Amino acid sequence: MSVSAKDSFLLHYQEYLAKRLLETLNEPRTDLENLMLKLLGEQLGNVTISHHLAMVKDIEKSVEASEAIHNRIPFVSYKWDLRVFNPSTWP
Repeated sequence: MSVSAKDSFLLHYQEYLAKRLLETLNEPRTDLENLMLKLLGEQLGNVTISHHLAMVKDIEKSVEASEAIHNRIPFVSYKWDLRVFNPSTWP
């Protein structure tokens, strides 16, 4: 794969990864995304996909933080989700 083709692929993959992660905020499928990124990392190198891995990690941390807040404040009658994103890794 040429450098420009690889860069183009990674850019498009990052955009679609962001879309998938944001569309499934209530039930993110980070397990599937991590599996795909593992396969990509084996082919392209983990440094190459570091932004992609960070995006998935942002979602995982956000889910954990939301669950921790809900567990500490169980009397709240509505559910809200905390989302924290690192702007340097998201498109």
